[in-house]
Amino acid sequence: MKITLLAFTLVALSHLSHAHVQPAGGAREATLTAGSRITITWDSSLVQSPVAIALWDGERRVTTPIHRAYNGVHAAYEWTIPDTMLSGQLYRFVIASASTPQTAHFSQSFVTIQHAIPRVSSIDRDRSEPQLSITPLPARDVLHVRWDAAEATRVDLTTLIGQPLRTWSCVGGSTRMDIDVAGIPSGMYMLVVHRADGTPISRAVLVQH
Repeated sequence: MKITLLAFTLVALSHLSHAHVQPAGGAREATLTAGSRITITWDSSLVQSPVAIALWDGERRVTTPIHRAYNGVHAAYEWTIPDTMLSGQLYRFVIASASTPQTAHFSQSFVTIQHAIPRVSSIDRDRSEPQLSITPLPARDVLHVRWDAAEATRVDLTTLIGQPLRTWSCVGGSTRMDIDVAGIPSGMYMLVVHRADGTPISRAVLVQH
């Protein structure tokens, strides 16, 4: 049921399409291993350069930025999968126009990534990594943003290459904010929470009206 709903969500994004993005996933493609080096390729004639490259985790509904402004004419990018990447079967590689994030292309099927080394426990991970929750994804009108106990000073919405679009100031001691995205064009963006201790937390978000 989870896979069916996720697939429907991706198909429903009218500006998302396939541009022969590889690895493409599917039952016949070999499982990728965290820590290994891979080559991501795409059809450069279908994507405006520069391009933003990312990995979408459908199981946890988060995106890992890989490159925010790469020369898309090369049509290939070598990347080492972080050895901390969580195992999963619902990954997809995304190639988007950096200047127009609403134009994005993703691998045709789900890609599987597995661990090569033991991962830290969820308890240890929760203690060491800043936590950020953003719902719903995709968002239509409002984003509900929640972060960990560290106080935040502001929240920024930027393009995939870091161009600022909107900024919201945080009330002292606040760990949550509801953001109106009704006036934001459909597309993929970066949401950045600036914590008082100087540590920013960022996540890719999808807006779909």
